[in-house]
Amino acid sequence: FLHSTAIERIDTLGGQISGVRVRSLADGAKAPVRTLVADQYVAAMGSYTAPMLRQLGIWLNIYPAKGYSATLKLKRPQDASVVSLLDDTRKIAISRLGDELRVAGTIEVGGYDLSLDTPLARARCHMLAQRIEAVLPGVCDTRTEAEGGEPRFWTGLRPATPTNIPYISKTPVGRLWVNAGHGTLGWTHGAGSGKALAELISGERPAMDFGFYGLQRPRPNTRRVLKGA
Repeated sequence: FLHSTAIERIDTLGGQISGVRVRSLADGAKAPVRTLVADQYVAAMGSYTAPMLRQLGIWLNIYPAKGYSATLKLKRPQDASVVSLLDDTRKIAISRLGDELRVAGTIEVGGYDLSLDTPLARARCHMLAQRIEAVLPGVCDTRTEAEGGEPRFWTGLRPATPTNIPYISKTPVGRLWVNAGHGTLGWTHGAGSGKALAELISGERPAMDFGFYGLQRPRPNTRRVLKGA
């Protein structure tokens, strides 16, 4: 595991990856660049997988979908749920975190902007607080900082695909695999996706029946009969 490390470049030779050049961010701009060499390589960088692989001529339909969450102090813990909840009418997910409640939701497609101080971002954060107040009136402290509250807002990019099917497959570049595009279900599908990709790398067909990109499904053993005139 290399923390605080940037990928400078992906080297190729003979149509396959020959190494990945990385640089430590902790050591500043003068940090030396070193090359990591492996038997196989997996690109699993969420929304940033698509721009990273473009240098190799690989274009993935993964789009950064910006989502928000608000973490609020509980005023009446006894009235808050202890399990995760989904409210489809208000498009929010609610999770209990000790003496706090986290509400997440909304989506916007606007590039890789992670700012929380734009008018749109502030409006979406305020909307999350309003929606949790509508679902659980008086249970959370939904006051703004100006009103004396301590809300914690966060935003992140969901790696969304048009079909909602992630890329779990081999790429046209030798020794390079991809495991990205899980949208809102990265944590949910993480273990299964990793197991399936390990099976693919080992030359096996994954146990689960899934339309993996780049993997040809076996055709049924049927014959088409054409009637003559």
